[in-house]
Amino acid sequence: MAKIPTSFTLFGQEIKVLFRKTLVKKHKAVGMWNSNENKIELQTSTKALPINADNIESTLWHEIVHAILDKNSYDNLNEDEEFVDRMANSIREVINTAKYKE
Repeated sequence: MAKIPTSFTLFGQEIKVLFRKTLVKKHKAVGMWNSNENKIELQTSTKALPINADNIESTLWHEIVHAILDKNSYDNLNEDEEFVDRMANSIREVINTAKYKE
């Protein structure tokens, strides 16, 4: 599993990545892209709601795709959760399996 960043830059803007204990309780989601505040919120694993590291990483990539689509004004694609999932899984696979010349 890749490390989860605390922030990254997208189109010259800092995007913060925050963990929340009550995201599922408040929003019924394990991840959220907040375009007004340029932040991705992820549900942290708790005793009551255990989430494995692989699922947290998948959720991060899903929310990153939402952020990319939102910043590019692709509203129709951004609402297509199946498309977002497929793109996120594809990007994640490329990043996690990339090999580099030493």
